[in-house]
Amino acid sequence: MIQDNIMPISAASIGGAAIFGLVSHLEQGASKDYKSTLVYAALGGVAGFTASVGTLYATKWAQGQMGANWGVIGGSLGLALPLIYSTYEKYVQRKIVTNKDLLRRSAIGALSAGGIGTAFSYIQKAF
Repeated sequence: MIQDNIMPISAASIGGAAIFGLVSHLEQGASKDYKSTLVYAALGGVAGFTASVGTLYATKWAQGQMGANWGVIGGSLGLALPLIYSTYEKYVQRKIVTNKDLLRRSAIGALSAGGIGTAFSYIQKAF
């Protein structure tokens, strides 16, 4: 699945890294912290990768090309959406969001959405 769609997934990963890194770099002002820029670029790459994989699995399921794997869909989007929203909070709404907050929210989102998705997959197979 992923090997067949490597170009769009790679593009989403690179795009996420570029956008997150650019926003972090431009918001720093006169004193640039390149470590912070690289951290946000890496988080953007993860967000782009997981969002594209989750969307790809959901699209293939909706088209009837494969069975639903709700664990992958939920876990991927559960990781990506908190990362994207927390970055929005930090740079657009000007709220204080630390890297630890970003990682904590993403881990909670991935584990909870992935767990719910896995449970739903088992329930769906049982009926």
